[in-house]
Amino acid sequence: MVDPMNCLLISIGDEILNGQTLDTNTHFLAQSCREQGYQVRAKYSIADRKEEIVEALKLGVTIADVIVTTGGLGPTKDDITKKAIAAYLDVPLVFHQPTEDRIRQLFGPRRIPFTQEHHQQCYFPDEVELLENKLGTAPGMWWDLPSGKVLISLPGVPYEMKHLWNDQVLPRLLAKWPVAIRQFTLMTAGTGETVLSSLLSAWEDQLPSGCSIAYLPDLGRVRLRLTCIDPVLSDDRLHSLKQEMETLVQDYVYGYEGETLPEVLGRILLKQGKFIGLAESCTGGYMSHLMTSIAGSSAYYAGGVVSYSNAFKEDMLHVSPSTLRDHGAVSRETVLEMLEGILAKPLVNVGIAVSGIAGPDGGTPEKPVGTIWIAYGDQQTRRAEKILFTKSRLLNIEYAAYYSLNLMRKFLLGL
Repeated sequence: MVDPMNCLLISIGDEILNGQTLDTNTHFLAQSCREQGYQVRAKYSIADRKEEIVEALKLGVTIADVIVTTGGLGPTKDDITKKAIAAYLDVPLVFHQPTEDRIRQLFGPRRIPFTQEHHQQCYFPDEVELLENKLGTAPGMWWDLPSGKVLISLPGVPYEMKHLWNDQVLPRLLAKWPVAIRQFTLMTAGTGETVLSSLLSAWEDQLPSGCSIAYLPDLGRVRLRLTCIDPVLSDDRLHSLKQEMETLVQDYVYGYEGETLPEVLGRILLKQGKFIGLAESCTGGYMSHLMTSIAGSSAYYAGGVVSYSNAFKEDMLHVSPSTLRDHGAVSRETVLEMLEGILAKPLVNVGIAVSGIAGPDGGTPEKPVGTIWIAYGDQQTRRAEKILFTKSRLLNIEYAAYYSLNLMRKFLLGL
């Protein structure tokens, strides 16, 4: 089996290094390469300095088949990528009249003046192949190097870069380096990558050559991705691998690639004709945000109450003052009464109630930061569960929300 093509991604710009601009370009490019079966050897962020760009290119050709740079192609003085590439290739910058004509044509109807800076933007390293940018003034650039490797330079503006990559660069790369890649992704919740790895370990050791498992963890969720780069692997064998993988971790699978837990829960509620209500304390409405971020959620989301204070718990959810006094807001007794209160609201068939200590303060030896009680169920069956998650405040909130939604998913499915 031929090894897949290797890429080096270089993001150029002082604004990337000093944190003024988030580097979404190399993130997008890395995802696209992975989807095609190409391997990204490294991602670099470097300053707008010619010497650093040249050194990065020298390194790139030693470790990768394709080097892709983004940024530094504009009209301002700090846009020096073309000068650096010309220095690396040891070629002069030459004027390209069609580019100036195109920019003038773009600017004319909008009465934008054509400046000396725009004129300088029309100089390119000699013998470059320009890639037409239909969304901006800076063309992309492509070089077939004598070594057989490829150097590509794209604008830093994300939508321009994506347009050039998808429309012009990627089709050419696939023609030059075709890859037979097939992937299958399971979305799991309720356990960590260590447990999943132990369940899959023996099976993973027996995978065919060219197939591998990636564990991609997130808060309360793990994506399991099976990748097979093997042109001779039959469709029947791939199908059996998918079934075997899912069977081994079936207790934790909630969906497949691209599906979110709120989407899956919404589909279950819709199929069962039920409306959910949420009583949130420590999560502060985050669960409701997750549910209502899905288009059409009004068909199964009745509403929620963010009862942050004890007074709100008493008034809005009818939690007993004696329960709060005797057991505290973070307790099994309180979340069960919160659940009872949300189940009494209009339309609500099933509900979740959450109360906890998100941190960073408020913990005690008996109830440390990260202690969270969750109640869930319907009018006939109600359950309560305590978790302890010792991360930062925002991570505790996110984890509690996803953990709670997964409990409801399992409850509705009878798991």
